Parts: sequence; C-alpha cells; structure tokens
Amino acid sequence: MALNIGMMRIPLTTRFGELLIENGLASPAQVSLALARQEDLRLQNQNIRIGELLHKECGIDKKAMENLFRTDIFRQILMRLRMLISEEADLPKALSCIPIQARITGEGDEGLQGEADFQILLPGKQEQAFSLCLTFDFRFSDHSTTIDLPEAIDQIKKGLHEAMDIPVTEQEQIGLPIDNLRSLPPETEDT
Repeated sequence: MALNIGMMRIPLTTRFGELLIENGLASPAQVSLALARQEDLRLQNQNIRIGELLHKECGIDKKAMENLFRTDIFRQILMRLRMLISEEADLPKALSCIPIQARITGEGDEGLQGEADFQILLPGKQEQAFSLCLTFDFRFSDHSTTIDLPEAIDQIKKGLHEAMDIPVTEQEQIGLPIDNLRSLPPETEDT
C-alpha cells in the first residue's frame, strides 16, 4: 500500500533526553534532574522545555542542543521520505534522496515548524538532480511531526518531469526500469 494518504502525523522515535545522553551533551543524572524539575514546574503550570532547563541549570550549550535536535528530526524525516519513495508505485524505485539541510522556521509553546531540503537523484543522472523542500511541524506534547505526503509525491513527480522531460502519465507506469525513462517515446502534440 502506498503511503500517499494526506497529512500524516508521524511519531518520532527518539526522546530528546536520550539523544543528549547518546551524543555526550548531557549525563543521565543531568537529564533525570531536568526531567524531575520540568515535572515540578508543570505542576505549577509552567511549561519549560528540558533544553531550556539543561541550558540554564547545567550550562549545556543551547546551540549544540538545537543542532542535535534539528539533525535528529531531519534524519527521521529522511527515513520516512525514503520509505515513501520506495513504497510509492508511481515513482521509479531507483530514486535516491540526499539530505541537504533542515531549518526551524517558527516556534511556539506547543511546538515548532520547519523546512527540510533534499536532493532527488537518479543513478547515473546526477546532473539532472532536483531539489525537494518539505515543511514539517513538531509537537512537544507527543513528540510527533506532520508531513504532507501527497505534496512530497507531487513535488517529486514535477521534478522528474521538469529535470528529465518525463511526462507525468509515463511516470505512472509501474516497474519501469530507470534506464528506460529517457528512451520512452515523447508525447505528441496532436493527441
């Protein structure tokens, strides 16, 4: 079954505290204390994120934590996008998706918004690579993100059409070997 199902909320697998410990930015004791302090503050109706607490109370570099967090979200979106490409029947299976960068574009009490840029490549046709930009959000409450999967598919199909002159109707042929995409007969203007 293709993943082309609209706006999809995807649970992210890494918790921020675990990520900090795994990458050596915080110790397990620091994370435990910050989580306990965060819970105490929640009971007082103060919603302070663990990163803020670790920065203020333990002196952990805020920028390093933000970079680590952004990189992890980007990695998980990349994994989902690669899965989407491999399971989407309308796309050539040999497409490669290379991460370029992720940006945080907005932040609020409930979460943040961002953009993730990727480069889409076809084997042996790197000169015809094209860019894909996906917007995402991240909710602090359930550690999940939303990605517009139909928009991703549409952008990839449009990129294939523009970069390689592959008509959209011909992209929909299932199982078409990637090497044969250029040799397909062109669309005639008379039809």
